Amino acid sequence: KIFNIFIYLFISIAGFVILVFVYINLTFTQSFTTRKVNTILEHSKIPIHFGSVKKILPYAINLGDVIICDINGDTIIYIENLNTKYKLFALLKREIILSSVLINNAQIELFRNNDQQKLNIAETFSRNKDIDSDKSKDNNSWEIFIGEAKLSGIDFQMSDSVTGIFTQENISEMKL
Repeated sequence: KIFNIFIYLFISIAGFVILVFVYINLTFTQSFTTRKVNTILEHSKIPIHFGSVKKILPYAINLGDVIICDINGDTIIYIENLNTKYKLFALLKREIILSSVLINNAQIELFRNNDQQKLNIAETFSRNKDIDSDKSKDNNSWEIFIGEAKLSGIDFQMSDSVTGIFTQENISEMKL
C-alpha cells in the first residue's frame, strides 16, 4: 500500500514538472518571458536585448536574435541563435555556470575612431562601472563560468583607427 502511494506521488510530481515545462514553452509564455527579461536588463542598464526565448528546459535555454548595443544604440554584436546548457542550482549560489555555449550566425562589429575613445564594446560595458563605483560592495556580485563554446557562421569586423587595425573575417566554425 505504501509502495502504491509512492508511485502515485512520483507520477504526480513528474506530471506536474512536465506540465510546467510545457507551459513555459508555449508561445505566449515565451513572449512574456522575453519581455520581462528585456525589462530587467534595461532597468539594470545592461545593454543586451533578447529578440525571443525559443525554448526553456531545466538544463538548457535557446535564445534568438540576441543584440548587444553601444551607448548610441548601434549594434555591436548580433547573434541569430544562442543555445546554452547551464547548471540551475548554481543560481542559488549567485553563480552562472554555462557548461556549453553554441552561437550560430553572429555579426560582431568593433570600432574606435579616435584616441579619446575606447573600443565600442569596452565603452559600453565600462559606463556601468561609474554607477557601481558609487555603491558600496554589498555582496550582490555574480560569478559567470563558461565551460566550452562553439561558434559558427561568425562575421567579425574590427576598425581601430588609433592602432591601425582594420580587419574583416568570416569564421565558419570555432571551438573555445
